[in-house]
Amino acid sequence: MITPDLKIQAQIDEHYVERVVAGQPADFTRDGNAYRLEVTKVYPEVKAGQFRTDLAFTSSRPENIRAGQTYHLNLQLGAPTQALLLPRGSFFQRTGGRWIYVLDKSGTFALRREIKTGRQNPRYYEILSGLEEGEKVIVSGYESFGDYEKIKLTF
Repeated sequence: MITPDLKIQAQIDEHYVERVVAGQPADFTRDGNAYRLEVTKVYPEVKAGQFRTDLAFTSSRPENIRAGQTYHLNLQLGAPTQALLLPRGSFFQRTGGRWIYVLDKSGTFALRREIKTGRQNPRYYEILSGLEEGEKVIVSGYESFGDYEKIKLTF
């Protein structure tokens, strides 16, 4: 949200409270133009699953920006890297991210395979090893699958 002195206050999911620090870069796009920001203050108190940060423009700001307006920001938490991402799913409760069922090419059965997960956010797990891009997996809950190495899929 834009404050009366044209700074930005952002509410961020508590998952990131230990990773956000003053000086961190951020940006947002408006009307096709990118604007750069920097975190100036972090308020570590968590309310309703979020914490507050203040940001200031480090580049020009939009001419017609108004107090009270809302924008979606991109906060840079680390250096951008290429990563294989897997959507979060109920499978993780049973496997702890150590293995997953991978569909064969025909889609008629799935085999249990060891994987290694890395970083995660509220939407994705980073896959460090055990899967290749394009492979299909089951991310729903595994409670009804037992401890089978291979499961037959019926539709």
